[in-house]
Amino acid sequence: MLEKLARKEYFSFLDGYNGYFQIAVNPEDQEKTTFTCPFDTYAYRRMPFGLCNAPGIVLGHVVSSRGIEVDQAKVAVIAKLSYPKNQKEIRTFLGHDGFYRRFIKDFAKIAQPMTSLLQNDVEFEFSDDCKAAFQLLKDKLISSPIIRAPEWSHPFEVMWDASDYAVGAVLHP
Repeated sequence: MLEKLARKEYFSFLDGYNGYFQIAVNPEDQEKTTFTCPFDTYAYRRMPFGLCNAPGIVLGHVVSSRGIEVDQAKVAVIAKLSYPKNQKEIRTFLGHDGFYRRFIKDFAKIAQPMTSLLQNDVEFEFSDDCKAAFQLLKDKLISSPIIRAPEWSHPFEVMWDASDYAVGAVLHP
């Protein structure tokens, strides 16, 4: 959907409607979304627009006539982070970064020193390689390039592969 909006000068926010109400609210947290009306009390099962942590500008991206960009308000938090001190902090950092992995070429390769610390029975030592990977990911998010939808007038192939737990695709000229 984002690619359809990219490089357009005008669109209504109704164009983004299908992107909302897609994120399930954890059943344990549904009571936090409770609201009351004259007839009864209700709680959301899906994340509605306008709640805290609901999708941002257009699903967390800035969509304009220039293309699709990372929402800088979201990545400003990452710019202020210090080095992770344990596995939980690494998971949190990589999880947040993972949302923007489409903007970072070779994300998995860069993050590998940190992901190796997530294995069982590995002593936690945030080495110089981990620090370099951490800083590189932060820098790439802060200065992310604008991505664009494919140039539809040029021929290309989409090569893909799927398994029981993952799907991968490559755009090939």
